[in-house]
Amino acid sequence: MNAFKTAASSHPNNRVIVTGHSLGGALANFAAAEMRNSGTMVDLYTYGAPRVAGRSLSNYITNQKAGGNYRVTHKDDPVPRLPPVFLGFVHISPEYYISSPNDVVPTANDITKYNGAINLFGNTGDNPLKTDL
Repeated sequence: MNAFKTAASSHPNNRVIVTGHSLGGALANFAAAEMRNSGTMVDLYTYGAPRVAGRSLSNYITNQKAGGNYRVTHKDDPVPRLPPVFLGFVHISPEYYISSPNDVVPTANDITKYNGAINLFGNTGDNPLKTDL
């Protein structure tokens, strides 16, 4: 964190963005939360990240005011359905769900924003036979 703080103070007009895909997205949640706790404004972008925490920590990260959260999921991606909700894991919010199939370039009409640590829409609910609830 010291190197990051030095770089951030040397470039105060730059924006800090933390991003990750899959497991990297899970780690990005924690990195962004820690940076925000140190007083840095951080936007968080994750792509296909698994559930990372119980409801308390999820709500804490979701409600941090020092930056935005952009959790992107895609139709039929199994990773965001893990670990299962019945084990107490939930997502940060909101979810930006891309509903177009893999072989189609998504448009703005294919993206829907869903709020909540658990919702039955978006990736979790796009195929009830694959839902882990």
